[in-house]
Amino acid sequence: MSTDVRDPAGRYLVLWRDRVLVEARTRAPFPIEAARAPEGADVLSFEPGSLGPDDGSAPGGFVLLNAARDGMEQLRDDPATALRFIDPMFELGRSTGTLRRGLVRALAAARWSEATRFCSRCGAPLAWDVPGRVKICSNPKPHRHWPRLEPSAIMLVSDGERMLLGRQASWPDGMYSTLAGFVDQGESVEEAVAREVLEESGIVVGRVTYFGSEPWPFPGSLMLGYFAEAATHDIVRGDELEDVRWFTYDEGIALQSRLAERTPNADTIARRLIATWLRERSASENGVAS
Repeated sequence: MSTDVRDPAGRYLVLWRDRVLVEARTRAPFPIEAARAPEGADVLSFEPGSLGPDDGSAPGGFVLLNAARDGMEQLRDDPATALRFIDPMFELGRSTGTLRRGLVRALAAARWSEATRFCSRCGAPLAWDVPGRVKICSNPKPHRHWPRLEPSAIMLVSDGERMLLGRQASWPDGMYSTLAGFVDQGESVEEAVAREVLEESGIVVGRVTYFGSEPWPFPGSLMLGYFAEAATHDIVRGDELEDVRWFTYDEGIALQSRLAERTPNADTIARRLIATWLRERSASENGVAS
């Protein structure tokens, strides 16, 4: 069962199997007019103003192609422009403003929709309810299901002189970032920060301070950012990461430069944590109040 709440004047992001439709040359998201959405796809609109101030790039909503391969081929083989579907995880930095916020929201909704197809209370099939923020089941007395968020801790650990960063084996060469992990049941986010850092690096942390948050749709997280002070210094890497190491200020500057070359518009909370530490470290060395 498909949901269709399309705005004829809107332009819609297109998602298929956790991938987003982009221009092959620029790799920028390629919204389509609502009329071009293939038959059988879910077409869901964003509420007016839900993405914040419109900077001229706000999508009207998103199209979920689901398993409609015919629809996917129809869009990909557009003769007017070269289009393709790509994994968006490392491509969000190519989008800014309301387009990025729309893409994050659409990806989170699509992933939740794929994983939530039947009612967990009665087993009946689920369908999107207008305007596409919740799902309802086909039970005569239907149950409503709201998208779930998974709280995650993301943290920059510092010993005052250096910052602790790690990398996963699947990441591009030379890429390092802050440590992160999911919050377990029964623990605070601050406790999750200390546990994850210890598990991934063997480092014990002391004071933990809140920095900010970011929605992260891989698969449906709310990233809660923190700074953490290292109480120990010797790294004992856990099994989850390929490498964990300390970075000096100069090494951090070089890392940020490499990342900026790859995705110049990236505005992730990890990059903001690193940039804030570098800025405060520079101010401290130069005797300037941060």
